[in-house]
Amino acid sequence: MMPSHQEIKAATYALNKVSAPVPDGFEAFFFQRYWEIVKIVVFKAVLEFFTSSWILPGFNSNIVTLLHKTSNATSIDHYWPIAMINFKFKVLSKIIADMLAKVMPSIISEEQMSFIHDRNIKVCICTISEAVNLLHNKSFGAKDVLSRSISKLVHEGKLDLIRGSRHINVPSHTFYADDLMIFYKEFLGSKLLQARVMRGKKTIHHHIFSSIWSNIKEEVPTILENSIWLLGNGEDINFWNDNWCGSILFEVFNIPFHISQALTSTVSDYLYNGHWNLPPYLGQHYFALSFLVQQVTSKQIALE
Repeated sequence: MMPSHQEIKAATYALNKVSAPVPDGFEAFFFQRYWEIVKIVVFKAVLEFFTSSWILPGFNSNIVTLLHKTSNATSIDHYWPIAMINFKFKVLSKIIADMLAKVMPSIISEEQMSFIHDRNIKVCICTISEAVNLLHNKSFGAKDVLSRSISKLVHEGKLDLIRGSRHINVPSHTFYADDLMIFYKEFLGSKLLQARVMRGKKTIHHHIFSSIWSNIKEEVPTILENSIWLLGNGEDINFWNDNWCGSILFEVFNIPFHISQALTSTVSDYLYNGHWNLPPYLGQHYFALSFLVQQVTSKQIALE
């Protein structure tokens, strides 16, 4: 896949203009400041690599140097190593990384939380923390019951085992004393916490054992107040009853509450090819409706 001129420019401007210096002295600031003059040279260097899979000798060489952490450095721990990389090679790496970012989620398992766009290793911490808090209730004989239940799920094909080498599956679970290890394919992440504290679109008010929830529950109103909606395709957002455009529409237009509960239209019902498509009769009854929804730009609507 050949990058376009626009993609090459975007990669150039995405790089930090004041990062570590480069061997030839021409940093990102130079290329961004004088882009109209040097862009042809950058285009040729990048496209030559993608057409021939060849780069100039030394093009990807790095110079590692040490910076003083203190004025009287006397040992290796008093220095900070930095690598000076040719800027055009940085652009090549950035373009390749951006290309890979588009396909990585489809070829990397959902269980891998690190170094993948829109995934965060903190999800693993959240999952473990919530799972541990679910273990506060213990009952005699529970291990044997749990073991049989897991085996039953495997037998019924409801648990997808992890495949090992040469068509050998990893065991579904193992016991060691009081410890249980379960091996299967499933993505929990923040869904575990969400399932425990959300009831519909409202949070619970009773106590649960959760080290995460106990620390953030008091801040939920502030979080919601300072959050924005990512509409996606809008299929899961109620057009009238959810606060997706800065106001709850049934309140704005004084629609009685008992009537609003019968309004089931979603945001996706009024979208067509990423643009608003409101029925004329709505504009006739609610004059400000078109103005309110038009404030939600196409950048906030990411169609799948």
